[in-house]
Amino acid sequence: MTRLSLQVFPILAAVLSGCGGVVSTAPASDDATSRYDERLVGFWQVDDDASATEKSSSPHKESILAIGRKKDAERVFELVGVTLRADKQLETSRDEFTATTIDRKDYASLRHPLEEKSDSKVATWFVVRYEMPDVDTLRVLAMDEKAVDADVKAGKIPGKSDAWKALPTSDPFLSVTLSASTDVLRAYLEQRGDAVFATGRPLVLRRLRLR
Repeated sequence: MTRLSLQVFPILAAVLSGCGGVVSTAPASDDATSRYDERLVGFWQVDDDASATEKSSSPHKESILAIGRKKDAERVFELVGVTLRADKQLETSRDEFTATTIDRKDYASLRHPLEEKSDSKVATWFVVRYEMPDVDTLRVLAMDEKAVDADVKAGKIPGKSDAWKALPTSDPFLSVTLSASTDVLRAYLEQRGDAVFATGRPLVLRRLRLR
């Protein structure tokens, strides 16, 4: 599990990482290319049976996600997570993201809180692809760190990789940080498409109907 995703999106960590993860120093859309996707607005819950998640460490049935438009920002969404823990305490998170379409496929850039790196702060994003086979189902795919790492090493997109082991005997974890501009990142996603997304590790959410 990537160290970044566990800090930012505890409910979404299972899809934002496998053995590592991918972040980008630029989002996949800017003011001109971001769009408001009405379909995303609402309350959502993870479908464990349909998702490639570690169910023992992710109490999804006690968690919900709320998505809505950010105040005074027409094309920015807020993502609020609420989890009822085993000790009956509430755990909450609040993040924001933008949505866009590239080559007729939908993407979202989820902002990572500013990280301390020496004496400066650097903002990064998780770039995911999402699909909605129906109005009550949201299928989220993360970038495949191994495929992206290979592209970085081949010079197809600028970035750097970091490999580490949690234990001396464990398999290595791999994280990749892309350093392309938004325009270059969009061109990369248009060219590589399905090849750099972990189609075997989906996160499936179902809409909650409150009335």
